[in-house]
Amino acid sequence: MISRLGLLSLLLVALIGCDSLAESGRSASPAPLPSPLPKAVHPPAAKPTDRDQARVIAGLTQVDACALLDPAKAKAPGFTVRDRIRRTDPHECRIEHGSAWVRAELGLADPFRYDSAVRTLAGAKAYVKRDQDSCQVTLPVSFERSVSFYGHWPDKAAPLDCRTVEAFATAAVPVLSRPSPAEAPLAGWSGCVALEKLVGRAGGRFKVGSYPTHTMDGCTSSANGQRGTEVSLGYGPDLVLSEFPKTVRLGGRTAGFTYGDGQCWLTWNQGPSAQPDPREQWVQIVLRSPNCGTSRRLAVKLIAMLDGPVPSGAKPQAPLLMKPTDHDSKQPGACIDLEVTKEFPVCERYVAVQQPKGAVEVYRQGSQDGNVVCSISQDAVRRVLGNGLRPVVEGSACVYVEPSHALEVRVGVTDRRVGAGIAPRKVELAGRQALVSTRQSDDDSKEVYLRVEDSTGVVLTVQFTFKRPRGGGDLDTGREAQLEPVGRQILEQSF
Repeated sequence: MISRLGLLSLLLVALIGCDSLAESGRSASPAPLPSPLPKAVHPPAAKPTDRDQARVIAGLTQVDACALLDPAKAKAPGFTVRDRIRRTDPHECRIEHGSAWVRAELGLADPFRYDSAVRTLAGAKAYVKRDQDSCQVTLPVSFERSVSFYGHWPDKAAPLDCRTVEAFATAAVPVLSRPSPAEAPLAGWSGCVALEKLVGRAGGRFKVGSYPTHTMDGCTSSANGQRGTEVSLGYGPDLVLSEFPKTVRLGGRTAGFTYGDGQCWLTWNQGPSAQPDPREQWVQIVLRSPNCGTSRRLAVKLIAMLDGPVPSGAKPQAPLLMKPTDHDSKQPGACIDLEVTKEFPVCERYVAVQQPKGAVEVYRQGSQDGNVVCSISQDAVRRVLGNGLRPVVEGSACVYVEPSHALEVRVGVTDRRVGAGIAPRKVELAGRQALVSTRQSDDDSKEVYLRVEDSTGVVLTVQFTFKRPRGGGDLDTGREAQLEPVGRQILEQSF
């Protein structure tokens, strides 16, 4: 997929061939542009506030994951009430029909929201991501965490698709609205409750997930940018101790010991899990820390803790699920629809400012403030493309985004040093010579780039980036013809 790095490549292309100054239609060099104004400082917008992680995890411990996979209520295509449900971990369950299965997981990280289709299931916000032989439906419970339903059907003949997974997720919404905890070993614990009690709050920050579980049954600590201790509270088979380089006796249990990459791992069976499947017959604990002595000391303490009562914790989050209108991202406002990357890490809400008039003044203000660029372009974008695109600011650029992610419009104001891309064609806009170039390297995205240089030397750039819509679908470049009308209206209004 072509990312916003494609824009950088366009901007860095030298002015050669039909992109040269001589062929751009200018007979004389313009006077030097005045220096841009200092970078504008606007009052900071309020940042979205996430739910308290401890309360979210406390709420999830009240949920029986197996109760979320009810084939009778879901009426999920391909599954029946005769299908077996396995509790594979304290907060993870799986229903199986032949080679196909659907898994419910509590507290899983959800890194695919930007690419997933947005749905409303039984009144709750949901995301759906489909692949050729699998589908994931997530019900967000915080900015990063979710209740996840993941279905996989390796047999191509299996009559399953995302409708099956969505059916289970839809039927689970009422259960999640009035949850009741599972009666199973460690169901009242979570990885982070255990780890915080184990090392104390001075242990640093606690993040849900660890090896081998990435749900709320695992937790990892970090301090000063360094990885600390991690624990996994899961179910597993009988340990084959001969497969470990070494075994140690700790707290009345025999643990397998592994050392590598400066990390000490201890794995032991805490006790029976009461699960019928041999693959989950034991409560299996994994603990890791950078210091072997620390690992042993913490393991002895953890064994005693887990043999005791579940500690009281935070007040459970209620309601647990989110409404369709709830904001579920740390990105403010419409920035939720801009893909934030390492190269473009900051997105800000658009702040209304006064529109400058005249190319030079547009340059003086707009080359340092993306809000100014939005002020001179939003009317044109709205008139030509409708109200579905919303402005956000990324540095000195104004970017228009839409919930489907199928089209992104980027507008900038700069000086004549910016290039015009590869093999551009000439057009005339509002009495000015303009250049349009196209870049498409695959079927996932296409960029169309417009560069217009005013007689003053000020350059307006407009880029349309077409992408496959979130959740899947074909690339639709039907709005490509609107690029020049958008540029023309910006020029006529403000230049």
